[in-house]
Amino acid sequence: MSEGRGPHSAFLTGPEPELPPGLLPSAVLVPLIGEGEGTELLFTRRSPHLGAHRGQISFPGGAREEGETFWQAALREAREEIDLAGEDGCLLGRIPAVTIPVSGFFVVPYVVHFPCRPRIDRVSSEVDAVFFAQLGTLRQVRVMESYVRGARAGSWPVFPLPEGRLWGASAIMTDALLAALDDNRT
Repeated sequence: MSEGRGPHSAFLTGPEPELPPGLLPSAVLVPLIGEGEGTELLFTRRSPHLGAHRGQISFPGGAREEGETFWQAALREAREEIDLAGEDGCLLGRIPAVTIPVSGFFVVPYVVHFPCRPRIDRVSSEVDAVFFAQLGTLRQVRVMESYVRGARAGSWPVFPLPEGRLWGASAIMTDALLAALDDNRT
C-alpha cells in the first residue's frame, strides 16, 4: 500500500498502516508547537517506577486497545498520560511507523500542530515530567551512535538534552520528523 502526502507534504496521509503479524499495535502523538525559529516538540519522561522503559524520554502515547484505530489510541493515550487533547491541535499527518524489536511494538506516530504550548494541568503516574525542546536545539545536539545487538550492528540518532538522553524509538521518530521538515523546506 502506498502512502500519500498531505497538505503539509512532509507527512504521510491516507489509510492507517497495516499491523505487521506478530507485533503489538501502539501509537503516539508528536506534538509540534509554534511557528518559525521557536518551533518545539513536546516530550515526556517516563516515570522511574515503571517496569518497561522507565525514565526514558518519549512522546505521549501507548498501546492500541481492541476496536481502536491507531489515531484513536494516540488521542486516548495522550489524554490519559498528560491530559493533552490532540483534537485541539491540527493533525498534519504521520511520519513512518517504527518497529521496536526488543518489546515487539509497532508504533504509529501522528504529528499534531499546536499554535502555542498546550496547557498541561495533570500528568499520570506513568509520567515523571513534561518538557519542550526547540527544533533548532534538537538539530544541533543530534549525534549518531553505533550499536551492536546480537548479529545486528548499525547506528541510530541520539539527542543529549538537559532533561535526559533521547534515544531509541523516540529518537528515531524525532530524527524522521526533522528530516521530513527539512525536506519540506527545500
